[in-house]
Amino acid sequence: MGKRSTPSDHADERGPVDLAQDLLNYIDAAAALLLAAVASMKARRGGRPGRWGATAFAALAAVLLVAALGGEEPGEWVTKVLICVLLSFPYLLLRFTASFGLLSPRLLRGAAAATAAVLLASLVVPALPEDGAAQPGWYVAYVVCILLFWTVLSVATIVGLWRVGTGQPTLIRRRTRLMSAATAAMNVLILLAPLNASEGAGALIVSALLTLSLASFALGFAPPHLVRLAWRQPEQEGLRRATEQLVGATTQREVTDTLLPHVARLVGGKGVAVRDAHGAVLASFGDVAALDGGVTTGPTGGTVEIPLSPPLGALVVVTSPLTPFFGREELGLLHGLAALADLSLARCVLTERERDNQFALQLAMTEAERANTAKNDFLSRMSHELRTPLNVVLGFGQILEMNGSLERRDGEAVEHILKAGRHLLALIDEVLDLSTIESGRMTISPEPVELTELAREAIDLIRPLADERPVSIQDELGSPLRHVTADRQRIKQVLLNLLSNAVKYNRDGGDVTVSCTEPAAGRLRLLIADTGSGVPTAMMDRLFEPFERLGAERGHVQGTGLGLALSKQLVELMGGEIGVDSREGEGSVFWIDLAIAAAPAEIPAASNGANGASRALDPPARCVLLVEDNLVNQKVIETVMAGRSHVELLPAMTGRLGLELAREHRPDLILLDQHLPDLTGTEVLHRLKADPELRAIPVVIVSADATEGQVQRMHELGATDYLSKPLDIQNFLHVIDGILDAVQPVGV
Repeated sequence: MGKRSTPSDHADERGPVDLAQDLLNYIDAAAALLLAAVASMKARRGGRPGRWGATAFAALAAVLLVAALGGEEPGEWVTKVLICVLLSFPYLLLRFTASFGLLSPRLLRGAAAATAAVLLASLVVPALPEDGAAQPGWYVAYVVCILLFWTVLSVATIVGLWRVGTGQPTLIRRRTRLMSAATAAMNVLILLAPLNASEGAGALIVSALLTLSLASFALGFAPPHLVRLAWRQPEQEGLRRATEQLVGATTQREVTDTLLPHVARLVGGKGVAVRDAHGAVLASFGDVAALDGGVTTGPTGGTVEIPLSPPLGALVVVTSPLTPFFGREELGLLHGLAALADLSLARCVLTERERDNQFALQLAMTEAERANTAKNDFLSRMSHELRTPLNVVLGFGQILEMNGSLERRDGEAVEHILKAGRHLLALIDEVLDLSTIESGRMTISPEPVELTELAREAIDLIRPLADERPVSIQDELGSPLRHVTADRQRIKQVLLNLLSNAVKYNRDGGDVTVSCTEPAAGRLRLLIADTGSGVPTAMMDRLFEPFERLGAERGHVQGTGLGLALSKQLVELMGGEIGVDSREGEGSVFWIDLAIAAAPAEIPAASNGANGASRALDPPARCVLLVEDNLVNQKVIETVMAGRSHVELLPAMTGRLGLELAREHRPDLILLDQHLPDLTGTEVLHRLKADPELRAIPVVIVSADATEGQVQRMHELGATDYLSKPLDIQNFLHVIDGILDAVQPVGV
């Protein structure tokens, strides 16, 4: 080869194209080095494909780096070594492709022999002719052999990579075929490089295209997370549809036939099987021959086992060579799929066992009824979630419609609201939208509230519960009446919950003390102290978490752990703060801070005096217990009932608290929602009708579940009436008034 020009030889002649050529040469070398590094990391996780890929691109990077550095022409033997390194590149890529198990051993042996022959020839041939010198016959034959060798191995690699992706998941298929196309481009460009060795636009284009092909190979070799997500989408969508089908599966066969193909497809496995506890294959999909011989690893793949619950043994995936190299991330998905299979198969195992006993027919009917109940519960939940917000729209719309003082324009607006709302309700009755999302937003109506008077009302409501323990409630609120900014009904609900907890978790014969202080300017604090066992310091951080009972579930006091969480949410919505000071073994002090508000100007100061206190102690003419957890729906019913001055509405946001208040106050009527955070309305109605002292109280179900089966079931359980949301206000009042007029007062 001729003498290579150095940068200093033509320093004055190099232009922008030449500088760009130098830059691209370095970029090509860096890209090849980066690919070699990535392949080395994959070699530690994926075995042979990573090792062959790392070696191939390290060889290419070495040659590109020497070419990029330029300088004097290397010696004869250094040149021959560089040529041998470059000629090893197509063979190493072929071995990278062969690691995936699709190329025949004969082809690999032939390729190895050809590579050895070409490398040996490159070492023993005389010195290559310099640039511009005459080319002897042996040199032409040598070049032809190299081109033929390079072309055959490159074509075998390109075709092999393309075939590797056939029948594989989308992610694997797109990666291998992108690498196949990039390999074709790389090999063509490497062969064209000597033809464009002189500096100029041709060499620049070849270098740029080589950079692009290396980047494309890198994208297929190790795509970023977002690209993997996009390429995996078809399999994820198929799995989602299969998961929906599992709802109706009643046998192990249905579960495995539905789920196992998608498991294999998602992770690129050759086969999937479910084993029992003794290792026997219960169901399988694809090629699971490796399981018969007890093979766990091998040149063409291995197995991944995830334990299942007894009597099942494990979910076993027979992997292919592609799985650990291309699908390591997918292997992590197997744990979630195994949990889904475990749940579905466990349910089917129980069902099949029941079918085998002497009560097979009876149990089969029970299972059919259970499936039907599950379907009805699903429709019931969807109906509830869709119709609940419409109850607010139509409820307040009807309240505005009943207001005779509306101007014509406002009346027309209300009419349009009701018309559109009823039209939407008709559509919901025909089609339940499965994509409904519960917003969970809660609204309040802040106003000046006299906290001391309200606290005394709550004390009077809880005092019967305290007398049963017995627990003494001490009123140390004092005589000054102070107003705070709050929602009267919501803060009363919080006070009832805190007082109820102070009684329930107190010791027999203990004390509950209610007092007020001003911890800071403009703030009023109400404190409820008890003499119970206190809250352990280690559990204080979990006190206001939903469903946290801090070990109380092992005691005699029933509950769900929702009360304090709901109270905290309500207080914070009102701009307040709730907290606790507790000492284990001595008791707790729960406190509420709210902003002090000015007393309403239209209410005389004397209105909260002795007469008001006397009224708070007088029993109401009628007591209606409202068991409803949705605060907006509570507000609708409170607004509707505001015109019935002889009726006191007693709210409860959970089923258990509703049962307690029913036992203590014996209301004249109970309005009961079906979907509550702790108990279902069905369970609450069961308990009411099972209690001899409560079964005579009329119960009206007020629920957004308007399915015919649900209405019939509640009537059969003893409900006096069933009103569906959105409420027809006129009908609602007609039903309530009729029931209250027909029954004798049973409230205290």
